[in-house]
Amino acid sequence: MNATVVRVRTTPDTTDQYGDPVPGTTVRTPIEGAVVAPLLTSGEGETHTIGRNGVVVGYTLYTPAGVDIRRTDQVEINGDLYDVEGQPGQWVSPYTTWAPGHQVALHRAEG
Repeated sequence: MNATVVRVRTTPDTTDQYGDPVPGTTVRTPIEGAVVAPLLTSGEGETHTIGRNGVVVGYTLYTPAGVDIRRTDQVEINGDLYDVEGQPGQWVSPYTTWAPGHQVALHRAEG
């Protein structure tokens, strides 16, 4: 899928009265050479709450080597914001030191 992909990272600026970080600066960084594909799931993509039917929408993001992406980041794809699900995985050849890039699961809930 051809897509505009932007990493959105918010860095904590201060802490609140409980010691939790309070969002500070948001930095938007385009990710060149990224590829977006449908997220393959086992059918666990629906959310059911009283008075609400929703669905989890997701993608798999493949990034080139050297891209800094963390589980706390968000990713914007064609204007829609997605959360990083879990820890990004790095592809590494078991036979050489070749590391072509990362695989990142992305999701957002709708409805």
